[in-house]
Amino acid sequence: MKSISVIKGSPGVLQTDVTELHGDELIVWRFGDEGKLLAKEDKETKSPPYYNSDERFRHRLELIDQTGSLTIKNVVYKDAGLYTVKISNNKQTTYKRFIVSVSSTGLSPAAVAAIVLLLLLLFAAAAGFSFLCHRRKIYELQKDKKEQYVQQGGSVTLEPDAEIERDDKIQWMFGDEKCPIAKMMKKMTGGTREITYPDESIRDRLELDEKTGSLTIKNITIKHTGDYKVKISSRRKIQINMFCIIIKEEKVTVMEGRTAVLHSGTEIQTDDQIEWRFNTDESPIAEIKDGRKIFPSDGPGGIFRTTLSLDEKTGSLTIKNIRNEHAGGYHLIIKNRSTKHHDRRFITKVIEEKVRVMVGDTAVLKSPAGIQTDDQIEWRFNTDESPIAKIKDGQIFPSADPVGRFRNMLSLDKKTGSLTIRNIRPEHAGGYQLIIKNRSTGACVKRFTVAVIVEKVRVMEGRTAVLENVAEIRTDDHVEWTFNYKKPPIAEVRDEQQIFPFAVHDGIFKDRLELDKKTGSLTIKNMKLAHAGFFYLKIKNSSASIQDKRFTVAVIGYILHHNFDLAMTCSSQKKPSEGFSNCGIPVLGKDVLTVENDNMGTSSL
Repeated sequence: MKSISVIKGSPGVLQTDVTELHGDELIVWRFGDEGKLLAKEDKETKSPPYYNSDERFRHRLELIDQTGSLTIKNVVYKDAGLYTVKISNNKQTTYKRFIVSVSSTGLSPAAVAAIVLLLLLLFAAAAGFSFLCHRRKIYELQKDKKEQYVQQGGSVTLEPDAEIERDDKIQWMFGDEKCPIAKMMKKMTGGTREITYPDESIRDRLELDEKTGSLTIKNITIKHTGDYKVKISSRRKIQINMFCIIIKEEKVTVMEGRTAVLHSGTEIQTDDQIEWRFNTDESPIAEIKDGRKIFPSDGPGGIFRTTLSLDEKTGSLTIKNIRNEHAGGYHLIIKNRSTKHHDRRFITKVIEEKVRVMVGDTAVLKSPAGIQTDDQIEWRFNTDESPIAKIKDGQIFPSADPVGRFRNMLSLDKKTGSLTIRNIRPEHAGGYQLIIKNRSTGACVKRFTVAVIVEKVRVMEGRTAVLENVAEIRTDDHVEWTFNYKKPPIAEVRDEQQIFPFAVHDGIFKDRLELDKKTGSLTIKNMKLAHAGFFYLKIKNSSASIQDKRFTVAVIGYILHHNFDLAMTCSSQKKPSEGFSNCGIPVLGKDVLTVENDNMGTSSL
């Protein structure tokens, strides 16, 4: 959906955003809620474009050959509304919708040129000055014009920027119409005010406030969008304010596989006829007619089969087990015998379910519902066509992964089809697709995005950090800890022996490491800034199974404030640090405090 504002008298271009057509497309442009055909071209048959020959659009439409975009020449106020385009070829069908609003700018360019030429010939200086003043006035009105956004079917109040006096005359105009749609003036007799609504087509939707002159417009539809002008006339001056109403659609975002409810926002009457339409299709996907609910199963493309339900009291639409192909525009139309018309529009966005899991933990991708006996389940990873796990004829095949990335890590729930991934690793991050196939209902698809998170550890400099592994290690396990993904390891357990190579990484971990015999967790004592980085735990055993876990360790330095009492002993052989005053109070700077202890050794801040 695109919102486009066009200046009256200028051309309006509705861009399809197609870079190039291939020559086999059918392009169809329509206008208004009723889907009136505007332009059509079949590229495959190479026939010339068809254009609507009605008086309203005659000689003003032009299709752009390379992209299928539509140009409307010399736009007028009546051109405001909904435009839709459908571009289809052998491979796909694309829909786009445009909401066009038209605003005024005074005189058209041709009229301005003619007037300027005439004025130059007849009244060069004086008339030129008058023209510039007029243009300036229009420019100021356009500059101060207030835009009001409103939901389809909602209400909006336009408030003039003026204090209304008792004798003021107020007139509200819409578009380029000269006749007011609402006005208020003092009666000739009695001194009271009289409010009238001359335009019958919009009279029932308007309400003019006697005290403020504000105009309220109720149950707004697309045809009520555009420019509104209020003229307030008093004995001293005339004031004009301009407004522009722009309709916005209700946006609904729902997780794939979940349920979406599109609320009508009203209660329906006994004789109401309800229609729900999808995108630019004219045939309803659901309706209530003569008190009966109807769900045509053949349109559009059968993608809504068995997924829709209607509320009898409100006409709200429920879409169960929503999928990507259900994303798009929905249009609710309510009609009754008194010719009242209520419509509402929605834009539905379907997003993938996101799962965040720590490295080494377990992720569960849940199926939206229980599976049937004859359902066939397939789980796929990223763009792979071969499934990593599946259920067929009631039998589970959890080891269908052709590459072996998920070997001995997957399990399937036979009742729900949910997938469990144990000991998850960074290479398991990405997109997962659940496909449920059934002979009677077709295929159902749900997508997941799995993000694998590295565990973060923050520790104060000089303190102890513990990098925990939850699972217990066995006697034949080989445990290996590496730092910043570099070999050789900084600590390992091999043949039940703990090994700490002191020379690794220039000896920065010497006498600082401990390993838990049961879990393989790593303890780092007296942390320094040099110990900040990535720690990687890898566990192997004789059955070739691998468990790994990653940690990001941040080391934080101390901040010593000026009021911190620090007792120091100044050695007679060594001068005190220049950063200290009288060997007692620390000041701003990078000062080092060394503490010596017979049992614990030396540590530094």
